[in-house]
Amino acid sequence: VEIITYSLLSRRAATSAGEPVDALVSVANPLTSEQEAMRLDLIPGMLEAIRWNLNRKTKDLKIFEIGNVYFKRDGKFGERKSLSVAVTGQSFTSWAGGNRQADFFELKGIVEAMLAELGIYAAEFSRAKESCFSAAECARISVAGEPIGVIGKVLAKVLRAFDIKDKVYLA
Repeated sequence: VEIITYSLLSRRAATSAGEPVDALVSVANPLTSEQEAMRLDLIPGMLEAIRWNLNRKTKDLKIFEIGNVYFKRDGKFGERKSLSVAVTGQSFTSWAGGNRQADFFELKGIVEAMLAELGIYAAEFSRAKESCFSAAECARISVAGEPIGVIGKVLAKVLRAFDIKDKVYLA
């Protein structure tokens, strides 16, 4: 299911998702404290959407968002298109009572299938360390040696900041 989140967010939401404060593009005169900065990536909005759904008893989620992210580099501002995909809850339930929880490898399969649809078959996954992902379940995604993304299990402390108790896997 596609989601669409706001490009403006609070500093708290950005820093809770591991964003460096100095890289944020701040709004000069924000209307509210929830619209203080432009998003550096789609993770905070994705986690807010997951929390909203979990609070309404929708626990089995496979969602994605395509949207612009904004950054400041060398005193200049920029924006680029970005994609985020998340899974949480049960990924499979059968009438016979079997079920399977969403996990890292399910999300990896989703990413590989998406890349294959784009004609990219040689994606490489290598260990990575990112501030909002578990060190044990985090990988950098590269194509022809160029990093194109990160995939992993969101850290429990990040999930707590968004009041989420379930495991969440993000790319």
